[in-house]
Order: sequence, then structure tokens, then C-alpha cells
Amino acid sequence: MDAPNNVEMARILIDSGAPLDEPFVAAASINNVPVAELLIERGAALDGNGGWSPIEEALYWNSGNTLARLLERGARVRNLRTAAGLGCADLIAELFDRDDELKPEAGRIDWPFGSLDAIERSNLDRPVTRELADRVRAWSQDRQGILDNAFVYARMHGHVDAAGLLLEKGAEINAIPGGFDFAGTGSHYPAMNGHRANGRAPSVPRRGRDRERCENRF
Repeated sequence: MDAPNNVEMARILIDSGAPLDEPFVAAASINNVPVAELLIERGAALDGNGGWSPIEEALYWNSGNTLARLLERGARVRNLRTAAGLGCADLIAELFDRDDELKPEAGRIDWPFGSLDAIERSNLDRPVTRELADRVRAWSQDRQGILDNAFVYARMHGHVDAAGLLLEKGAEINAIPGGFDFAGTGSHYPAMNGHRANGRAPSVPRRGRDRERCENRF
């Protein structure tokens, strides 16, 4: 992030009483590590305030440097899509019960643009509000929809083992799931993020790093 004086400006706003948590999520969306660090130091909630979290924002927008810093700081894996986006296959397996149904901890489909209630209360233009609200209403919040959403997160970040496990659990390889602003399959998002066609990231983290990033769970 090369905007001039962005950390100094953030410091002035914080000192003047500006909120911390929503700007922290915003910093994660644009990979602004210095401002994210400042907000953490000043007390921003590392895992958010109960809704969409900074780590989910970083995964959604592929903000790799901020994502790495959040994990170093101990950000938690709180649901299936986060586990999938980080390639935590062991945690994915733990989110299924003995009947192979999803546990409540797997969570529901969500995205950065707010809940249906938040969208309808926003000051966006009515056509935009209608479009966003219609998308949320169309989400399938059942086992299949949640699996398909998580599968895209695994694919968009190049995690082969996690994607394979989700396919074994029933994810549809060509599904276009809810929870995204761009309507694409698990093959579209890796291309957008620069991963090769086989789903592997250009640089696959070492196993030890895989374990480390998956330690802070639920």
C-alpha cells in the first residue's frame, strides 16, 4: 500500500476517536498491512465483532500479506470457508459429524457486503440495494450450498487437499455458489488469483507452515 501518509492519517483519526473494527476489515480488503498493524496495536478485534471477520476479508480479496500477518497474530479459523481458504484439511474434517452432516461451527454463507438487513438499511442507490439483496436471498444455506461455497475458497487459494476433501464430501465441481460478487465456479477463481489450472498455487507452503496456520481453531 503506497498511498502517502496513510498510516499517519489513520493514527490521527484513531486519536480523534474513530472506530477501529470496521476500518480493520477495510484494511484487510486492500492488503494495507501497516494500517492493519496500527489498528491491532490500538485494540481492533483480531477476529472481528462476530460477523464478517478480517481474515475472511483477506481471503476473499486475496490480500496475501495481510492474511499472513493476521495468522502470525493468532487470528482464528472460525468456519468452513476459512478452513478451506487456508487449506486446513484436518479442520475441515472436524466440521462434519459422524453422520457426515455439517456441524453448526461450519457456519453459513456470508460475504463482505453485509447481511440482508444491513443491505436494506444501507444508503446505497436502490438498484444496487435490490441487486445485492436479491443475491443474498438466492443463497442456498443448506449443506450443499455451504460445501460449494467452501470449495471455491479452497480452489481460489490453490489448496488441493482441501478441495479434494470437499469434493469427497459432496461439493459440486462446477457449481456457482452464493457468497461471491463474481458468479464463478471453482475453476474461475484460481485463474483470477493466478494459480495454475491444476489448482496448485505458484508457491505451495511447507507442511510445517500449513500446520501453524491451522492451529488457531474455532
